[in-house]
Amino acid sequence: MERTLLFLHIPKTGGSTFRHHMKKVYGPDDVFFQYEKEDQDVHLKEAFDSNAPAICGHLNWFVVQSSGVLQERPFLFTMIRRPQDQVISHFLHRRRGHHWKDRSELFTDFRNFLGEAWSRNWQAAFLSGLDKENYLTPSPDELSGMALANLKKIDLVASTDQLDKAVVFLKRELGWPQIKLEDRNVNKEAHIAETLHAEFDTRLKELNQADHALYRYAKSKMNAKWKKLPFWKRF
Repeated sequence: MERTLLFLHIPKTGGSTFRHHMKKVYGPDDVFFQYEKEDQDVHLKEAFDSNAPAICGHLNWFVVQSSGVLQERPFLFTMIRRPQDQVISHFLHRRRGHHWKDRSELFTDFRNFLGEAWSRNWQAAFLSGLDKENYLTPSPDELSGMALANLKKIDLVASTDQLDKAVVFLKRELGWPQIKLEDRNVNKEAHIAETLHAEFDTRLKELNQADHALYRYAKSKMNAKWKKLPFWKRF
């Protein structure tokens, strides 16, 4: 495991499950968790200076570039989730009020949530290379183009439902041991999610065209890698 694993954890894409497995592989004391909201580029650089073998956090592409750590050639990994699922998961998270001190930021009505930046192309914005103040500046086509250009620089990309395949490639490329996948942070409000899917699926697709482009790319990229892998190497 010579290259540092840098997991770009896009919020609400299943990253808590992968983070759990990182701790199993490297040990909880050897994974640097970078979830600070301030000076993220500084903290990320400190993580590399500490020679941590694995790093993860809500680190957008702007922060990764600004930190200068790409010159260290980390092994980059990220997951892209189906946009409808990601947005609804984000809403339910905000609805529960997890980690939010300002109670005015809570949302109880999904229609109101759809009027906020968090409901549209969040994954593409995260990977666009723009700072948070400019996430909504480009058109969906421009945003997806910027994000796809950066996504293609990432060593391993998978959709959330392809994590089992991603782990196979992590075994091959980083020497991961055989591990049993376990779901973490499982949605206990599936019935609400199903209702929202049924009512708002079309609207969510309209609002997240850039994210859909990323999702299609992630799935096709992993499927192509998997198809090339000999059957006996898939375990």
